Amino acid sequence: MNKGLKDLLSKIVCINLEYNKEKLDLISFKYNIDLEYMLSLKEKNIKKVWIKLGDDSNYLVATLRKSNKIEFVSGFPDDRFREEVKKIKPVDVPEVPMIDCVTSYSVEEFDVDTILDKISESGVASITKEELDFLKKI
Repeated sequence: MNKGLKDLLSKIVCINLEYNKEKLDLISFKYNIDLEYMLSLKEKNIKKVWIKLGDDSNYLVATLRKSNKIEFVSGFPDDRFREEVKKIKPVDVPEVPMIDCVTSYSVEEFDVDTILDKISESGVASITKEELDFLKKI
């Protein structure tokens, strides 16, 4: 296999469109492929797609319909290329990383009299945004 063909094939991914939307979303994120585009192809009874990943944009190379017929986009007439593309297996669904996340909440209780005293002594500019929001809500 020549280097040009090998380089081109290394940029092609196969995606199984039979996955659910959540899994396709993970694939979409990892490979920077439009989720809505993949879902629209799925609605057209396409089971798999082969997409060439590019720096600026991706483009469709081939599709596999539920009838098990692979259709190549025009511009890929070379039989050797077609046979090699057919060998590309679907990508795995990326795993969602587990993140330990601890969120602390600060609950402040505001007292109207305390805020009004603060305004009387130092002016409205002396109160915080949270205190102002609190006053607006009462």
